[in-house]
Amino acid sequence: MAEALIASRLVQFVTVMALFGTALFPYYAGTGRSPTGFGRIPSRWLAGLALLSALAWLLCEAASMGDGWAAVIDGEIIRTVLLDTEFGHVWLVRLALCAGLLAGLWWPGTSQLPSMMLSGLLLASLAGTGHAAMDDGIPGLAHRANQVTHLLAAGIWLGGLLPLAGLVGRSLATGRTELATIALRRFSRVGYGAVALLILTGAVNSWFLVGTWRNLSATDYGRLLLVKLALFTAMVVLATVNRFRLLPRLTTPRVDTLVDFRRTIAAELMLGLLILAVISVLGTWAPAGYGPAS
Repeated sequence: MAEALIASRLVQFVTVMALFGTALFPYYAGTGRSPTGFGRIPSRWLAGLALLSALAWLLCEAASMGDGWAAVIDGEIIRTVLLDTEFGHVWLVRLALCAGLLAGLWWPGTSQLPSMMLSGLLLASLAGTGHAAMDDGIPGLAHRANQVTHLLAAGIWLGGLLPLAGLVGRSLATGRTELATIALRRFSRVGYGAVALLILTGAVNSWFLVGTWRNLSATDYGRLLLVKLALFTAMVVLATVNRFRLLPRLTTPRVDTLVDFRRTIAAELMLGLLILAVISVLGTWAPAGYGPAS
């Protein structure tokens, strides 16, 4: 059951962040609103996976509340989870957002703006579940607001890497490098802000969930969080290499530089996937501290 919950969480995080990053990408990357090597059709499949993983997550919660997997076919337990728990209330909204996003992506002629808004709301709504929902009152509101910012910043950076990789690959295939060059420069500028927000909000989250420096090394939760921080640091190092070593070489568009970018972007995506896997596990564990350190 734990493994199924972790898997459904991972698929949910990956698909929702990819949907938001892909929908937002054309608005700042200078690619217009047409597909950029990873566009509307792949997004439809991502939205379908987001809906399926949201349903799987719900069933895992029902199984944990009831008597194992038999609970997933018990309508009363499903009703209790959806109507009588805070998780269920948030999940009803999230399922509606998933369905609306999927319908919009399949409906002919729908603009990209609704997809961006719905996927952003879907990503932000994850703050209403899990550890961010543990605290009450002002600390609870602060924790949720911080988590919303953290999730959206992650969606911009991690989610944006996917259409960026698609655009670079498409440019290499066609030999037309101008659009990819513009997008890489603009993504780099947007990435500065996203990384800064991730560092700031990540520190605040750690304050809430870990509490003390000792808990980072003295608890399983803290040690796994250190693994996440190491992976994130590696991503920042790669992004720094992109910004200060590769980007200056794009003064004139060069195919060999785009090949190097494709490699580092692929490495960043792999590290990002590992980070989301760690987060999926951490979300099933009790945090090392419950609330801000005194």
